[in-house]
Amino acid sequence: MWHAKVKHRGSIMELKVCTKCKEEKDIKEFSWNNKAKGYRNSWCKICRKEYKKQHRQDNSELYKERDRKRYENNLEYHKEYRQNNKESRKKLSRQWRINNKKQKKEYDKQYQMNNPDKINANAANRRATKRNQTPANADKKKIRYMYYVAHKMREIYGGEYHVDHIIPISKGGLHHQNNLQVLDSIANMKKGTKLNSEYKGLTLKECQKIMGDI
Repeated sequence: MWHAKVKHRGSIMELKVCTKCKEEKDIKEFSWNNKAKGYRNSWCKICRKEYKKQHRQDNSELYKERDRKRYENNLEYHKEYRQNNKESRKKLSRQWRINNKKQKKEYDKQYQMNNPDKINANAANRRATKRNQTPANADKKKIRYMYYVAHKMREIYGGEYHVDHIIPISKGGLHHQNNLQVLDSIANMKKGTKLNSEYKGLTLKECQKIMGDI
């Protein structure tokens, strides 16, 4: 599209018409074209931004898959970045929560609905940590896996399933993958904090066999 140079406050301003919105704008409102060195894009920055936003919304699954692969291919970079920018990321996250309380509330609600296993696992971990009953050799991934299995069993078989401490925390049991079992909720309530209970659930290895992971 045509360019024009006009005088503005004693200086020359170069103008360009956006082929998308048809508006005449300062040349600086057009980013450089990466495919044509020395030339500006035909769409202004605002139109390009709106187009990219809409395109991402219309192709959300495609972008999610692309972003996932990109993340997996750069795991070390992301790990190093998180370690080197802990404080700045915390500050940004805190500021976002303050500025977007409504969105945060809706996000938390949706997350809890979609990830009850993770919510339960995190809550159990916090309780055990307060009691200093999470040993150093506890495998967080395997512990979370037990809560995942309980959630999947609800979906597959119906009813409620709990992740129970075989030796109760209140009796000195540890929050460790080998002290966990997936148990029917009614059986778990009957078991309570009893030791050597007759109510037996699925151990980690049994869960893995049922889920076909080993």
